Amino acid sequence: MAEQAKTIIMEVEREKVFLWEKLSEIQDLICLTGNLYGAVNEYEEVLDYALQRLNNCAPHSRYFQ
Repeated sequence: MAEQAKTIIMEVEREKVFLWEKLSEIQDLICLTGNLYGAVNEYEEVLDYALQRLNNCAPHSRYFQ
């Protein structure tokens, strides 16, 4: 019984570490998204112009439909 409990505790600890790592990745993505959002707001006109130029260069691209 003690060995089984020890195994369960080890599995829970491994899962906890995995979840903390995933949480860290999610926090990094949230930070990156915020930075990208800020950049888009700051350079909105430049980005609009660049996207319009790309659309003119590649009108049949699946990314601009």
